[in-house]
Amino acid sequence: MTKFRKNGYAETTRARAEIDKLSKCMEDKKAKALANGIEVWCSFDELVPTERLVENPKNPNRHPEAQVELLAKNIKYFGWRHPVTVSKRSGFIVAGHGRLAAAKKLGAAIVPWTIRISIRTRRRRPFL
Repeated sequence: MTKFRKNGYAETTRARAEIDKLSKCMEDKKAKALANGIEVWCSFDELVPTERLVENPKNPNRHPEAQVELLAKNIKYFGWRHPVTVSKRSGFIVAGHGRLAAAKKLGAAIVPWTIRISIRTRRRRPFL
């Protein structure tokens, strides 16, 4: 069922045209790497096993199961767009707890990560 706007174009037709335009634009682009068959489009330092990543025990954010499931579907369909960020000083995840949970749900053994050299404790909180 299509919904018509004031200008007469159907929303679904316009959305389909935008998707087709983006698909044509991405046809000649190549992913930077593959992590368990999932394309990695983001810049990253290394592909590491999921067991090597340590979640921050002070992370105040909790991801509901529905959110992790949706994130897993997005990662599977669109590929990795953002790596898991890890602090070099503590070794804990600074950003990407939900992405790690989604990767585990997908059964991915390796994920892209990037290392933050130095983030002071006061500045680290907004990342969590």
